Amino acid sequence: MTSPCDNTQIKYIGDGTTTLFQIPFEYERQTDIFVALWDNDSLRYQPITDYQFENATTIRFDVAPPVNPDKADNILIARVTNIDEMLATFYPGSNIRAQDLNDDFEQLRMAIQEGRCGIEELYKYI
Repeated sequence: MTSPCDNTQIKYIGDGTTTLFQIPFEYERQTDIFVALWDNDSLRYQPITDYQFENATTIRFDVAPPVNPDKADNILIARVTNIDEMLATFYPGSNIRAQDLNDDFEQLRMAIQEGRCGIEELYKYI
């Protein structure tokens, strides 16, 4: 059975040497990608900024994420779609292009997927 999170995030186990990690899901903008490492002290993923986009589907860490002795996921790459501003804005009397509507609905669809993933993660936590 697939998880709602399959479309919005992926987790990896660091081995101390690998620096390239794939992004297997769609996103609109690079700024919508969230990268974090597990922190055993706070028991949560902490965001990091020491990475670059190798290409549209790959993240390159500046320093390889550490080995996780527990063999549990300690790297999180997730999509957090910005919905503060819609991709297209419509004004009274202006033409409405199909592509603009599609872009806005795709932006909303991605945000809804992320919300469903958040609910699933909450249930796992509880």
